[in-house]
Amino acid sequence: MPNKSPGDFQLKMLHPKYWPIWCGYGVLWLIVQMPFRWIIQFGLGVGWLAGRILKSRRHVAATNIRLCFPELSVQEQHQLVEQNLKEAGVSLMETGIAWFWSRKRILQLIDFEGDEHIQNALNNNKGMLMLACHMMNLEVGCRMFAELHHANGLYRPNKNLVLEYFQYNGRSRTGAGMLDRNNIRAAFRALKKGERLWYAPDQDLGPRRSIFVPFFGIEDTATTPAAGPLADKGNAVVVPFMQYRKADNSGYKMVLQAPLENFPAGDEIVDTTRINAVIEQNIRQCPSQYLWVHRRFKTRPERSMPSRY
Repeated sequence: MPNKSPGDFQLKMLHPKYWPIWCGYGVLWLIVQMPFRWIIQFGLGVGWLAGRILKSRRHVAATNIRLCFPELSVQEQHQLVEQNLKEAGVSLMETGIAWFWSRKRILQLIDFEGDEHIQNALNNNKGMLMLACHMMNLEVGCRMFAELHHANGLYRPNKNLVLEYFQYNGRSRTGAGMLDRNNIRAAFRALKKGERLWYAPDQDLGPRRSIFVPFFGIEDTATTPAAGPLADKGNAVVVPFMQYRKADNSGYKMVLQAPLENFPAGDEIVDTTRINAVIEQNIRQCPSQYLWVHRRFKTRPERSMPSRY
């Protein structure tokens, strides 16, 4: 009997313990039937409310912003935190847009630059490692890119059976490849075949999978050094990818930037530091839409060092 895909429906998903998730899924579907600007305003309201309830996440966002933007005044930091928490609510709505909207409706929101880099990689028989970061609209950004060009994505499977079912089907509805982030061989194979792989190395994965390099001026930031090996062994160019929602809420800007030259250099400290610098530069384009509620600076070089949170 063939192995079940995470996208296959199973009768045990109808167990009463999953009913709240099914209900939430239905409510999200209903909300995103509204006009786009109404959806965004609704999400901002949800984020404002959540920011007053989820005190721990507010603390994480405030700590990250204080560490990363010391040049801002206390008032400016507070304003950025407030906007970022509102954007967290919008990100939930954007997930619904990514998973439920039709291709026709999605295409109306896309402003895309960088097609020439895809063609150049194909002409040179190279795979493409799309160097992304965890902007909170990453779900809708990935859906939009996949509507234009086939791509694969590294992702972390959800332990909840029903949430994984929704996540897998929502992300793969355009035919995008879903690769478990622990299946590094599948990533190499995709790149060697000349395919595109979406990759965001800007989360703290713990001491066993990280080295410590600068990020936003924080010298000891735990960062996975996998970009260099992926590019080298996968015969791929590394192309920074950035997406953000436009200030006037008319849609999204997506940009494939020029490939990194002379990468990898063969030194994981040098290569990973360079990757973090590129990601930081892109985050600074629209910092309010970045995932500051993630404990990015949790892991310390020594266990005896106190947490930043």
